[in-house]
Amino acid sequence: MKRVFVLSFLAMFLYSQVLFAEEVTGDKKITIDLQTTIQKALQASEALKEADGEILMSEGKRMKARAGYAPQIEVAYSYNKMDEDRRIYTSFSEDLAMLLQDLVIRQMYLTAFSPYSDNFPPYQKDWSDPANSPEMGFVTYILPEEFALLQVDFMMPIWTWWKLPGLNKMAKAGVNVALEKKRQTRAEVICDSGSMYFQSLYVRYAKEIVNDTLLRLQATYDLSVNIFEGGTGKVTKTDLIKAKIGLSRAEFKAAEAERGWFLAQEALKRSMGLEEYELDFINKEIFYKKAVLDLEQLIETMLKNRPEWKQANYGLIAKEANSKVALSEMLPMIALLGEYKSYSLLNTSCEDELNETVGYADIDDYPNPYDDLDEWRVTLAAKVPLSFWSNYGDYKEAQGEAAMMRAKKEWARNSLVLQVKKIYAELNENLKKIEISQKIMTDAQEHYDLMYKSFQVGMAELGDVIESQIESALYKQQYNESVLAYNLSCLELNKIVGTDVIMWD
Repeated sequence: MKRVFVLSFLAMFLYSQVLFAEEVTGDKKITIDLQTTIQKALQASEALKEADGEILMSEGKRMKARAGYAPQIEVAYSYNKMDEDRRIYTSFSEDLAMLLQDLVIRQMYLTAFSPYSDNFPPYQKDWSDPANSPEMGFVTYILPEEFALLQVDFMMPIWTWWKLPGLNKMAKAGVNVALEKKRQTRAEVICDSGSMYFQSLYVRYAKEIVNDTLLRLQATYDLSVNIFEGGTGKVTKTDLIKAKIGLSRAEFKAAEAERGWFLAQEALKRSMGLEEYELDFINKEIFYKKAVLDLEQLIETMLKNRPEWKQANYGLIAKEANSKVALSEMLPMIALLGEYKSYSLLNTSCEDELNETVGYADIDDYPNPYDDLDEWRVTLAAKVPLSFWSNYGDYKEAQGEAAMMRAKKEWARNSLVLQVKKIYAELNENLKKIEISQKIMTDAQEHYDLMYKSFQVGMAELGDVIESQIESALYKQQYNESVLAYNLSCLELNKIVGTDVIMWD
């Protein structure tokens, strides 16, 4: 009779699978199967939404890397107001500058070489001639109190060695890594939601086993009471009390199983974002899909599809490109630079003072003697880094990171292959356990039926009948566990390989 207490293990799994539960608040019902559960879980997954955000970030970085090939143009337009007008540029006129230059040179000749003054060349221009009198002596630009400024800056890389291609290769690898991370997250959501679905079926079947055992123990107890009251002596008072204790224990476990089934459904609904719905399972029984697989083919498929393996490949591409970028920083780079400025004069506050400025006696287009205040420049620039040892250190560091990534990639390959071999072995083991436990379950059920019939006609002891009942429940639960373990192995195999090699249609 002590074997009755073995029923306690039937409720143990019910507690480990539940993280959260709440009461059903609505009367809405939804019919689900494995595919529906996975689809709803994918739609409700916050991790996938986060992965989409990471993809957007990496695509933005790729766009910025591509922009490095295009000219960088910045346009600024500003309104400016000062406390007073400003003289921003003053210079000699061209004629006056030439006159002063000749005067200075001639004076130097006369001072230093007066004995040979007759040999000096004459002026190129006779400034004493009224026809050659110089124009205004100074040219002055004035910024009035208010003006607007339009400024355009331009930069176009001409030659950067491997820097721009390397940055773009790194950015592209970053996008691919983000996409593979989303695939990895998706596979994890599928595996987790599928596991919860099969665990719910497992809990439900465990509950059915407990309830069925309770009914059998109740029937055995009722029969024992009748035999005891008949006075045949086949059932003693002690046997009857033990049978009653076993029945009470079964009732206790049935209550636990009922609660566990409720919580398992609530946890499954929460994973799908359907807390207000009542679940109706299409699959009324536990099930599995027998698969015959080839290990070498699984490894080959994994190396083509596993997101983690692809991430390792793209990571190596990024590290090798980074070493090229670091090498480029040691070499000269060429760029084309340009700038354009345009002033719009708006208002002035000191007209009288400006009119007194030298060279402004007859200004018709005040406040500035020149209509065109625009200026521009174009520069062809070469950048030559001189901090060789610092840049060389960065290059060696980048090379070291690439070497480490190559080693990690090789380690990852061996590790991933080992994972496939491990889950392949577990899957085959669990499949064999299903077949064996199925046979034992059938034999145990047949043994119970024979013992119960024999007890009815007084040819078997009560203890043997109850023991056969417990054994039948134990082997049903063993079959239940084997099916769950096999289905979880199949889900894990799909995740590890990176694609659905086992499907439940």
